[in-house]
Amino acid sequence: TESLSCTVLREGGRPLAIMTADDLLVSWRAAESTLRAALVDAVTQLPNRLVYHTRLVEEIVRARRLGHSVGVILVDVDHFKLINDEHGHAAGDVVLQTVAQSLQRTMRSYDHVARFGGDEFGVVCCGCRPNEINLPLLRMQRAIRELRQTSPACANLSVSIGAAVAHDPHLIDEPDSLIDAADQCLY
Repeated sequence: TESLSCTVLREGGRPLAIMTADDLLVSWRAAESTLRAALVDAVTQLPNRLVYHTRLVEEIVRARRLGHSVGVILVDVDHFKLINDEHGHAAGDVVLQTVAQSLQRTMRSYDHVARFGGDEFGVVCCGCRPNEINLPLLRMQRAIRELRQTSPACANLSVSIGAAVAHDPHLIDEPDSLIDAADQCLY
């Protein structure tokens, strides 16, 4: 019996949400692509740095609870600006896409690969015991060598890799400290 005032929010002519003074009803189907775009890198289709950081925090919490270790690997495409300058941004995008796909194939299904930013990728490795971080590093190196042989866009590809592992996650004050340690190893 009471009239209700509402506003329809539209995106591209399609209803996205209905807003009243007290509530907001959002169409998941309409909002999903927008939310996905906010969390996924457009070039590589990998999760972005925000998702990476969230996942790292989750894995640190899980590692503390279960007594596991947490490792961070950073992969930097060497001389990427030169690739873009000499061959164009489309060629640079192909290199990034190829490296992203290779990293996803190389890592274990429960490790987390993301586009960390620019020409850099990040991996969260779960449950590496002492000296086991070498296994994913060796797989990465082998995969990059294979890319140089099988992908014309990556014929001259080289990467720098840095890794850090916290075997006692209780000692990690901030997740960024683990990232910083891997970043120092990168150089």
